[in-house]
Amino acid sequence: MAFPTARHLVFGWGARDYYMAQNPGIADLLRAAVPGPAVMLVIPLQASPEAVFGASTAFSIPAPQEGIQRLSQFLWDYLAADEQGSPRRVGIGPYQQSVFYASAGTYNLGHICNTWTAEALGVAGFPVTASGVVFAGQVLDQLPPVLEPVTNAHKCLVHIFGFAHNSNNYGTALHG
Repeated sequence: MAFPTARHLVFGWGARDYYMAQNPGIADLLRAAVPGPAVMLVIPLQASPEAVFGASTAFSIPAPQEGIQRLSQFLWDYLAADEQGSPRRVGIGPYQQSVFYASAGTYNLGHICNTWTAEALGVAGFPVTASGVVFAGQVLDQLPPVLEPVTNAHKCLVHIFGFAHNSNNYGTALHG
């Protein structure tokens, strides 16, 4: 997985059929209700997620370098590898230069996009648990309040934002 010009990489995770559908319908939603394969969406960005997705749906919180390293390993562990050990690309994503990769994880009603995001934030060292999480707001409610914008570009940051095509699906972006 190489995105040499990206300043930020955005990661999302979800049910393969639903997440990769161009216009997900009720049939895609119903298939997501049973356990099945998952994918990880990777979106390379030149600008911050706040600039790309809008400041009203994105914010940044500082994370310790060790947290970013644990989060990076968490993300790698969720990628399914091909025969050469590289992430297995399965499709083009909905955003410019974005890519879907096969996931080593399984999507099911107990492990959905928002529980995955909660797990990722917990691994990064934030006081977030996936227990009982269904909706994105349940993840966001566990985070400490963001009192002011993060302006120091040299800090390690985790960006939280809503995907444009599904406002209840949140993802994380890394800048370290």
